[in-house]
Amino acid sequence: MALGEHDGARGWLIGRLNDGLGCMFTMMNHMRLGVGLHSLGLAERSLQLARDYARERLQGRDAAGAQRPIIEHADVRRMLLAMKSLTQAARGLAYTAAATLDVAHSAKDDDRRAAAGRRADLLTPIVKAWCSEVAVEVASLGVQVHGGMGFVDDAEISQVYRDSRIGPIFEGTNYIQAQDLLGRKVIRDKGAALGELLAEIEKAARDDVNPLGYLRSSLIDGCARLRAATRDLTAGAAREPELIGATAHHFLQWLGILAGGWQLALAATRAAAESDSSVARATADIAAFYGAHILPRTLAHDATIRNGVGAVAQASMADL
Repeated sequence: MALGEHDGARGWLIGRLNDGLGCMFTMMNHMRLGVGLHSLGLAERSLQLARDYARERLQGRDAAGAQRPIIEHADVRRMLLAMKSLTQAARGLAYTAAATLDVAHSAKDDDRRAAAGRRADLLTPIVKAWCSEVAVEVASLGVQVHGGMGFVDDAEISQVYRDSRIGPIFEGTNYIQAQDLLGRKVIRDKGAALGELLAEIEKAARDDVNPLGYLRSSLIDGCARLRAATRDLTAGAAREPELIGATAHHFLQWLGILAGGWQLALAATRAAAESDSSVARATADIAAFYGAHILPRTLAHDATIRNGVGAVAQASMADL
């Protein structure tokens, strides 16, 4: 690229002098939230396509000998419930981040703006990275529900799957987001902003709405374990230069899963207070599925953070 190859080039200052880097990060953070919303849209479309197909595709027979749609098969329901619970969790998280950013910009109280700014900074890499990972998983499950039909180029779900795969890559790869979250947003302030978020998740989890006992107890336990892991990571980061790089992915995924469960717990609590019992039941069912099938993933991330650093940091290039 050549600018003013013969006669020089003229530029115009946009914003304040020497403030360009800050402006660039403002733009990038907005784009990262945009990636999360784009990924959310792809996850929702994947769910729509898979659900419609599962209602129409006949396979197997019921007790009376009549063919039945594949949505009646337990494993297909499992996949659809995973798709819906992850999509709903990602939606709540993305909307919460956007609302938090509004408060950071518009609240009249200085302390409230500052607190919202810390929360928005913490949520931004999670929305970008976790929601884009959710989109890939949900779209992949959508292809699976379609069977071989979902793999061919003519199937819309195949295109959605390919479109979702760019989310973890652009506007800073998901590793960059994870490194930013753990290194800058958590360890740098010794977990202060994270502690505020975990306390809010725990508060929501203590609201007693049945039948979500397992979701709520898992959220409380997950927050306690993440808080302990954060203390250890903060203490060890100065001694082990590879610690953040080796654990950041799992740390972000762990926090994303907890934050998604937080959103579903809030949704179930609010739905229970509404007069429409069918909405309350459906919301509780999705939250209960998330608690039983998605939240246990945090245990694997915990174990990897605790025990898996050396397997990455000490591996030689010859092992690859």
